[in-house]
Amino acid sequence: MKVVIAGLGKSGTTALFFTVKQAMPPDTHHLFEPSRFDARTGTASNVLAKILIRDGGATDYTSFDDFEKKVLIIRDPRDIIVSRVLYDIYNAPDACRDDAKIDAFVRLLRRKEAEPHNISLLEIIDLLDRICGRGVLRRTATAGDLALEFQRGHADYFVFRYEDFVRADLAPLERYVGLTLAAGPRVVPAKLSRVDRTKASGNWRNWLTPADVEFFRPRLAQFMRNNGYSEDWTLASSPSISPEHSSDYVLRIAAERRAL
Repeated sequence: MKVVIAGLGKSGTTALFFTVKQAMPPDTHHLFEPSRFDARTGTASNVLAKILIRDGGATDYTSFDDFEKKVLIIRDPRDIIVSRVLYDIYNAPDACRDDAKIDAFVRLLRRKEAEPHNISLLEIIDLLDRICGRGVLRRTATAGDLALEFQRGHADYFVFRYEDFVRADLAPLERYVGLTLAAGPRVVPAKLSRVDRTKASGNWRNWLTPADVEFFRPRLAQFMRNNGYSEDWTLASSPSISPEHSSDYVLRIAAERRAL
């Protein structure tokens, strides 16, 4: 059996990949974020692939069309934005090697931790864009449209919510893939542990400010409506942000990147 898991970055694709991997036969050929599937080299009868939904034609989705089981994992885009903002520094090796840039980013995150109401996520994204030059604002603002475009063009994918995953509500997915999936802690290799942060959902309510809601709400509305996500944007009355999942997390993954 050939299984492919697709999703936006920071939507839970890695955790789901390793959960399904545990249930697949030992001889399964594993493909982690390939740009395409080459049938000439992927001749194993059992294949598990994880692909990312990216713009610019970076992934050849059509090469996976013949897979028997296709899973699309989706996540509340507001949580994806927070996760992406905190993780994206890892994808900027030059910034990770620059102590001044890391210090500036961490200082702003620590201000956010101390004063969640007063520092918008947009302000953090603006600094990150200036530090990394990776177009984080553009990519976060258009993530919903990118995901919708994939869904509309790939109606044969089974849609599975990250929120159901963290609740261990796996029965619908098990029925679809024909596998028994472990509901306990997921085993993600130590070298990929950086992708795990809170392993939860709804944390965006602690991070967003009214200015963030005004900016992101119209840009994410269509994706949320099409996928049944609540359009309740009520923010936490007493927001709390743990350094473990914010500034300390960034310091850890930046140090990991420097070590590479």
